[in-house]
Amino acid sequence: MAKKITISGEIGWDVTSQAVADQFRAAKGEDIDIDIASPGGDVFTGIEIYNLIRDYKRENPGAQILMTLKGLGASMASYIMMAPADMVVAEDNAVFMIHNPWSFAAGDYRAMAETGEFLGGLASIMADAYVKKTGKKKAEIRSLMDAETWLFGDEIKDAGFVDDMVKTDSPKNKDGKSQALAAARLSFGNMANNAKTKVDAKAFREKAAAMMNTMPIAAEAKPAAVGNITVEKGDNEMEIKSLADLKANASAVYEEAVAEIGKSAVSKERERVKALVLLKGKAAKVGDAVALIDEAVSDGRDVSAIAAQVTDMILAAADSAGPVDASGVHDGNVESSENDYQPIGMVSVK
Repeated sequence: MAKKITISGEIGWDVTSQAVADQFRAAKGEDIDIDIASPGGDVFTGIEIYNLIRDYKRENPGAQILMTLKGLGASMASYIMMAPADMVVAEDNAVFMIHNPWSFAAGDYRAMAETGEFLGGLASIMADAYVKKTGKKKAEIRSLMDAETWLFGDEIKDAGFVDDMVKTDSPKNKDGKSQALAAARLSFGNMANNAKTKVDAKAFREKAAAMMNTMPIAAEAKPAAVGNITVEKGDNEMEIKSLADLKANASAVYEEAVAEIGKSAVSKERERVKALVLLKGKAAKVGDAVALIDEAVSDGRDVSAIAAQVTDMILAAADSAGPVDASGVHDGNVESSENDYQPIGMVSVK
């Protein structure tokens, strides 16, 4: 018979990670039934409980884990429900909510910026868990989190957050849904208000700083380079060996990489043409040199590719009575001076 673990009440206060860990140790590798009914709570405790479920499954791959949402699964409770399990179900009168993580912080702009950075990274990690469970695009999940999305009954399964529904005798009409959502919002609001007095802002910042040192950067925030790289997606790592792999598995990174490569290419092209135009100005009285530079602008060569040829043409013109063409014929109409013709090494490109 499966061991029962109950996660009920405010996470971090009514439910502690130590109490849940004790229950897992007592299970000793047997099958587990986890009942969840919680408005959410402390971020760090929620992460610890998620990791306890994940680690139990890793250490006991043969153990079957069934999670059942009974009542409300909001905020960090919804994240815990994304932990690896063989089956996740919800009772058909249950309410489920996802949103961006909150905190109650105090401090100057630097402390606030650090807290914001932590919450942004945490939101991305939570979104990865929702993506893995539902199969939705991360952008869609992030939009649902931004909007603070509440789901009732079959809506939870339809959105992919649970695998199946458990029938109950509760009314499924519009009034039943409205009453369930109202009660759920009230429970969540009470938890959030209580948390203001329970959260130690200083301890939160210290925990956030410690966690940021080990927190994987969200895939969409990672700079990408062509070559073999690794992108972390939830609990998995995926080796990226080509731009096609990057586009398929981390589209945001791919778009950022393409944009950066494009900017770099445009910048290099501008510098190449600018250098050739400046060189053309120095060689304005040498017809063949000007023609050679124009060809280089068109075919993609840069200054270094034609420097020797242009230098020879300029020096030849400087020593002659006039410009020299490819055949060595002088036109005798142009006077030269040291200011008009300089070796390539003296050309200043800004």
